[in-house]
Amino acid sequence: MNLSSNENVDSVSRKRATCMDMNAILQSDAKSKYFIGLTPEHFWTLYEFLGPAKFKLKYWKSCNRNFTGRNCKLSVREQLFITLVRCRRGFNIFTLAHFYNVSEHLIRTVFTTWIVFIFNHFKDLKYKMFPERQAFRKTLPKVFRPFKNIRASIDCTECKCEVPRNYSQQGNLYSSYKGHCTMKCLIAVNPNGAAYFVPNLYEGSISGVDIFQQCGIMKHINPNDSFLVDKGFTVQHFLLYKQATIFIPSFLGNRDKFTKKEVIAYKTNCKGTYSRGTVQ
Repeated sequence: MNLSSNENVDSVSRKRATCMDMNAILQSDAKSKYFIGLTPEHFWTLYEFLGPAKFKLKYWKSCNRNFTGRNCKLSVREQLFITLVRCRRGFNIFTLAHFYNVSEHLIRTVFTTWIVFIFNHFKDLKYKMFPERQAFRKTLPKVFRPFKNIRASIDCTECKCEVPRNYSQQGNLYSSYKGHCTMKCLIAVNPNGAAYFVPNLYEGSISGVDIFQQCGIMKHINPNDSFLVDKGFTVQHFLLYKQATIFIPSFLGNRDKFTKKEVIAYKTNCKGTYSRGTVQ
C-alpha cells in the first residue's frame, strides 16, 4: 500500500525525532520541568531574555573559525536546551552526543560557550537574585520550620583543577582536604533547594571562613536572618553587627562523646540540631 505524501513526511519526522527531541519535551510541563527545570513558558522567556547576542556567540575552542550558531548542526534554541539539560540532569558529554547524533567535540564546545554566555548575561543581576526570607515563608519545607528566620544553608564546595608548574601557585591551590589542587567556592542555598548565591572561585588553600568574609555575601544579610552552616563556618563574629546568627552543629571539643540529646537532635534535624550562634 502506497503512503500519501503527508504520511511520508510524518514517517520521516518520526525517524528523525528521538526521545530527547526538544519540541517533544517542551510539549509537556512535567517532562520540561524534569529535563531542564523550567516550564515551556519559562524556557521561551529565557530564550527571548538572552537577546540577539545569542546569535553572535564566539564559540569556545572551535576548530572552524567560521563556526557560528547559525551554521551549527544544532539550532540556537537547541543549544540552550541541551545546556539546560546537562545542568539539570547531569548527563555527560558522550551521552548528549549520542542523544543528538552529533560529535562530543560539538557538545563540549556548545555547552562551554553557553555556560559562559549565560553567566555573563546574568552576573549583573546577582544582587537581585538573593530573595528575602519572606519570599519563601509560605513554602518553607517542614524540616526547616524549627529554625527561626532561616534564610539559607551555606557551605563550600571544591573542584579539582590542573596542577600549575609554578610551585607557589601549587601551594595556593593545594587543598589538604581533597589532597589535590582545587578551586573552592561558597554556595548559599535557600530552604526550597535553589542555589541563589554563588560568588567567584577561590584558590583551594583558603578556608571557608575567609571565603565567607571576602565573597560579598555579607552585603545581602539582614537583621534577624539565620543560616545553617557546617562546622567549618565559625563566622558568628562577622554577623554580630548585622544582628544575624547561625545554626551550627555541636562541637565535641575535649569531651569523649556527644550527649544523647545532641545525637538525637543532630540525626532528626529537629529543634536543637544546631547550637544557635555559639561554638561548643
